[in-house]
Amino acid sequence: NVRIVEIEDLDMGTCAGYHVENTCDIKIFKILHFEKIKGNYTRIYFVAGDRAINDYIFKNNLILNLNKEFSCRDYEILNMLDKSKSEKIELENELKSITNKYCELLKENLTSYTIEKNGVKYVLLKENINVITELVKLIPEEFTFIGIWNKGGLISSKNINCNLFIKKLSNVLNIKGGGKEDRGNFKGELTLDEIINLL
Repeated sequence: NVRIVEIEDLDMGTCAGYHVENTCDIKIFKILHFEKIKGNYTRIYFVAGDRAINDYIFKNNLILNLNKEFSCRDYEILNMLDKSKSEKIELENELKSITNKYCELLKENLTSYTIEKNGVKYVLLKENINVITELVKLIPEEFTFIGIWNKGGLISSKNINCNLFIKKLSNVLNIKGGGKEDRGNFKGELTLDEIINLL
C-alpha cells in the first residue's frame, strides 16, 4: 500500500515521512534556509517538532558560548570573529617572517648538522614542520637534506633516490611514505639516530 497525502489546492504526493493528525501537534516549524533551483523553483530546508526545539536549544547555547568566549553581546559576535581572523592572519605572517629568518641562520651554520657517509653529504635536522618545509628550499644541492618533526619528515636530494630510501626506512621502521626520486615525505615517529644507522 502507498499512502497519498493531499493538501487541497496546493500539493499531492506519496508519503515520505510522518504526518500528524492535527497541525498543533507540530509545535514548531522552523525554516533553516532556502535556495533557488531550476529556474522558478525554491528548495526549503526546515525542521519541525522536537527537532526544531532541539535546534533552538543548540543554537541558543552556541550563542551563549560565543558570548562568553569573545566577551561580547549577540550582535557583536560576527565583528569579533572578523577581528579574530585578522589577528590570526597577522600572527601567521609574523610566524612566517620569524621562521624565514631562523632558517637563514640555520643555513649559515649547516656544518653543525652535516655528516658524510658513503661519499654523500647529509644535513639532518629535527625541528617543527614549518622550519623544515622552509629550510629545505635553502639547502645547497650538494647536500642531501633529511628533516623530521614529531610525526613525519621529508627528504630532498640530487645525490640519492629519495623514494627508494623512504621505502628502505618503511621496511625497517614504523613509517609510511613515498615520493619522487629527488623528493619524498613520510609519516611516523623516528629519530635522527635511526635514520643515520640506515644511511
